[in-house]
Amino acid sequence: MAEELSALRRVRRERDLFVANELIGDVLLAQGDPVAALESYQASLAIAAGHLAADPDDASWWRSLSDAHDTIGDVLMDQGSLAGALESYQASLIATEMLLNTEPDNADWQRDFAISHIKIGDVQMASQDFTAALQSYTASLAIVEHLVLLQPANTEWLRDRSISHERIGDVLSAQGGHTMALASYRECAGIREHLNDIAPGNCDWQHDLSTTYEKTGETLLALDDLRGALDSYRLALDIRGRLVDGNPANLDWLRDLSISHDGIGTVMEDRGNPAAALEHYKAALAIAERLARHDPGDSIRQRELYISLENVSRVQEAMGEARAALLTSGAMLDIARRIAAGDAEDAGKLRDLAAAFRRVATLTLLLGDRAGASAALSKGRAVVIRLLQESPGDLGLIGDLAWFDSQIATIT
Repeated sequence: MAEELSALRRVRRERDLFVANELIGDVLLAQGDPVAALESYQASLAIAAGHLAADPDDASWWRSLSDAHDTIGDVLMDQGSLAGALESYQASLIATEMLLNTEPDNADWQRDFAISHIKIGDVQMASQDFTAALQSYTASLAIVEHLVLLQPANTEWLRDRSISHERIGDVLSAQGGHTMALASYRECAGIREHLNDIAPGNCDWQHDLSTTYEKTGETLLALDDLRGALDSYRLALDIRGRLVDGNPANLDWLRDLSISHDGIGTVMEDRGNPAAALEHYKAALAIAERLARHDPGDSIRQRELYISLENVSRVQEAMGEARAALLTSGAMLDIARRIAAGDAEDAGKLRDLAAAFRRVATLTLLLGDRAGASAALSKGRAVVIRLLQESPGDLGLIGDLAWFDSQIATIT
């Protein structure tokens, strides 16, 4: 009896210590210290693994082991450590599989199994291993399809099913299979429309649906169905506008709204309606400027502002508004300079800088300012030369250099 009591106390101490490390990790992660958080999560993992080494039949600890691996995988994924994240998610999958071997009809564990497949697929997608990702997402879909058959009214499982369809669409789209991707996105949209009919006030589900409409629009655009793409983008815009109106401080939703405006702008530009395209590109630009001001050190936000300015400038030029286009391109060049100054070794940032100089030079020459055009051309050419030193066989850069040289020769 004394030994049993002692063992029980030991297990309780282990459980308390496991939970404490998990909670500490959560706090550290919220404070922006993922390295320290990872150490706490790994301490929890070691406790679970140690207990299972002594008692491999304890199902509760297998669940804890799976959760610990899953949490570690999330942190590593956020840090860009794809190999480490994949290893952790696969370990979580194995732990859940151990549970299912003992109780195959446990719906909660089946759902955990499906989610592990999704997360593994996400790493494989990020690694551009599309074949493996499709297999993972398809495995997840098979599990949640079974769960939904058991409980068709379970909204949590219905949402899981929509996620699987969405991810499959993402893989197919990345592989160029736009027709098949469209079918997956429409399956996803149908589920999410049903969920929103059930709970029209659920903002997360509204956001999910807007994302599906956006991806449907992108796919229809790739299939040259401009009318269909426009309809989908407008559906996304309508939902996102309402979400932002209800919560204007949500910067993620605000960014999504700008993406919808960009999508509609692209369709309008392709349909030969530059005035409508400019209206939406300017709406996206206003949001991009707000987001960039909110976090001036975020290079992603700054590049999104660069792209918005590029879109506006291009349409302004097409509409014959060369001076307005030059002013917009000057702002675009300022941003490209700042971004490149922050990481002068990043080839992508230098390419953006060269493109900005090219755009400014073209518009300056169009307005008859040969001296200004010459200065922009010389600076842009210097950036391309620098890029060619690192990638001497890059045909795109060789073509860019030829363009700058031909323009400089024309002026001189």
